[in-house]
Amino acid sequence: MAFAGFVSERGPPYRACDLFDELVALDVESFKEEEANPVMLQKRIRELSEQLFRNENPNPHMAFQKVPRPSEGSHLRVHQVPFPLLDDGKVEKMLQDGVAKHSLTPVSTRPEKKCVVPAGPPV
Repeated sequence: MAFAGFVSERGPPYRACDLFDELVALDVESFKEEEANPVMLQKRIRELSEQLFRNENPNPHMAFQKVPRPSEGSHLRVHQVPFPLLDDGKVEKMLQDGVAKHSLTPVSTRPEKKCVVPAGPPV
């Protein structure tokens, strides 16, 4: 299951390469040379982990919404609040504002350039 998810997430072999693809194709010999000096190896691993984190999470200010847990007896309650009526004019205005705001933002800050994914070491 995890491998199928990885393949579906990473996509076909001809796609825009990212940092993960470059690290897989990286020569392992450079790490073997640094094994003699643990401080250098730890520094290198820390740098790579920070780069991978920034690659996967480009926006550091992205906030995650906290969803509160339901109270213990909430499933026993029958109380349902009716959904409020929506004003057509307000909904249309909000949609138009969203479309206008979305059209002003740039589509992509970094254009993706497709290349052949480099082959990593044999498994």
